[in-house]
Amino acid sequence: MDTSEPSAFARGILNAVPHTFLDDAPLEERRTQAVASRRVLDPKSADTLGALDPAAVARVREEAWPDPDGPEELHEALLWMGYVDEREAAAVGWRDWLDELRRSGRVVPESAIDAVRWRAVEARPIPSSACAAVSKRSAPS
Repeated sequence: MDTSEPSAFARGILNAVPHTFLDDAPLEERRTQAVASRRVLDPKSADTLGALDPAAVARVREEAWPDPDGPEELHEALLWMGYVDEREAAAVGWRDWLDELRRSGRVVPESAIDAVRWRAVEARPIPSSACAAVSKRSAPS
């Protein structure tokens, strides 16, 4: 990205102390002294700096979304995804596979504030009461 002034990283290099450079050139001869840098960005540049391209975000989201070929692969995807909500599952046609996995006891639906979330049984969060019981048993006497 082209900006009218150096980035924070580049400014750090430009304002480095003389011993940062290992050559013997005098300070006056350094090209870094010829770069003018202000303390702040102009508001127009600051608003667009770091803006993400919506098409790129959509492409990455599409590439990262799993594409399972059956219930086994869907179960594996749920293990690393954590969960899929009802709307997402319906949109990609996973509902029948989720029902099949539920009948075999491999996934469970959980109620969330906004939707039903499907999780792999192995990926379910451990209740805090179970964590307390384990920590009491493993505590040194």
